[in-house]
This record gives sequence, structure tokens and C-alpha cells, in this order.
Amino acid sequence: MIAMIETRGLRSRQAALAVGVPSSSWYDMLESDHELQSDCERAAARFEAALVGSILKDAFSLKSWRPKLALLQAVAPWWVAPTKFEIDAAVQTVDQEARLANAMTADQIDAELDKFAAEAVRRLSDERLEALLEDRRRRREEAGTVSTDRTLAAM
Repeated sequence: MIAMIETRGLRSRQAALAVGVPSSSWYDMLESDHELQSDCERAAARFEAALVGSILKDAFSLKSWRPKLALLQAVAPWWVAPTKFEIDAAVQTVDQEARLANAMTADQIDAELDKFAAEAVRRLSDERLEALLEDRRRRREEAGTVSTDRTLAAM
């Protein structure tokens, strides 16, 4: 069930139903096992972090990131798309020959971005994950979003 939450972004009850655990049994398991509650919250936070990383990767590689943003907002409604950007940029001239000599191919860039995203998720420390979980809870409360799942924060 944890893998379903982490890889597909399902809510804990949805993940339980997907693997054949009835709702009533799921809630009994969840009430009696605080570690399971914590594991579900952590899996949801890891999915959210991976999705945000994927959106950033797609934005930098000029791929379509908007469907992923819509998924993120559906899974975590406290994420709101910015409506205004302010950019402060300075224009510099670049030696084009030097730039082309060191240019990477599209495949090399994709490979580097994949490595970067995988490394970012691997390096997510328990401390940072706890901070991410706390931020998720705070954003939920600020947005007035009520989850149908029972979590440690609600108990």
C-alpha cells in the first residue's frame, strides 16, 4: 500500500482498496498502528516531492509540465500556481564558439536531469522529510483542506 501511495499519489484508503483491503479493515489497521499512519504520511510527502521535482525538470527541459501541476494541485490542493512572476535579469554577451565547444547534447542534458532528480529524492533526509511533512500539514490547515484519511496530525 505504501508503494501505491508513493508511486501513484493515491490517498491511503484508495491504496488499501487498490490492493484489496476493505475500508473498515483499513481504518481499524490505521487506528491501531501509528507507524502505519506515519509511513502513509511519509509516502505521500515523497510522492509530492518527486512530483515537484518532475515539474521543475520538465519546465527546464521545455517539456509540458502543466498536466503534472494539475495532478499536484489535485493531490495536494494547498499548492497554488503562481499568477505573477517578477524577473530581474541582466543581459550578457557570450562567446558563441566557447559556448558551442562545451555544449551538451539533449540526451546528455536529460541524463543529467534524471541523475539530479534521483539524487535529490535519495538525499531527502529524515529531518528534511519531517520538515516537508510539517509544511504539508501547515499548508493543508491554511487552505482549509480536510483529508478523508486519518493522519497523525489529526489524532
